[in-house]
Amino acid sequence: MVYKIVLYIFTYIITMLLTYPKPSVNILPISFWLIKCNWRFILVNAKKLELIEELKALRNEKGITYQEIADRTEENGEAVSLSTIKMVFSEKHNHDHDYNKVLRPIANVLSPVSDDDSLSIKVLQNRLQRKETRHSEQEEFYKDQLQFCKDQIQFKDSQIRRLNEAIDRKDAMIRKYLIAGEE
Repeated sequence: MVYKIVLYIFTYIITMLLTYPKPSVNILPISFWLIKCNWRFILVNAKKLELIEELKALRNEKGITYQEIADRTEENGEAVSLSTIKMVFSEKHNHDHDYNKVLRPIANVLSPVSDDDSLSIKVLQNRLQRKETRHSEQEEFYKDQLQFCKDQIQFKDSQIRRLNEAIDRKDAMIRKYLIAGEE
């Protein structure tokens, strides 16, 4: 979601810069085209980011080292190098990792299918708690955005009212001078 907003703002700024002070061509369709083309890329990266955050939480929860992850991926026949695993878990947000070659093998190591129901219940409860937290944060963000939009609408309405009052005053003055000029 954040990527979409940033991309929209970026294309809007570029559009404004390209069309300032007077647009020579209609650049708005180009900016919408850029958003449309990058939409899938944005969604895929958002899903990768969400998966990586879940993998980080699982790794911290289980206390598994990077080397253990690398060894287990190799044992599973889906070897991922130690440096790649470190890049996935680094704080630097580089999400150009291939899902099938990198993220899926790591996910298989961190959340293997197990017969222990208590462990899976605990993992599911933790996931649910993280999702509820994320949901409440998103809900708060959208409430703030909604309030901002309401404030902007109220501000624009007051501007429109003031402008209409000014137009009414000018119309009254014009009628007054027209009537005075006819006499």
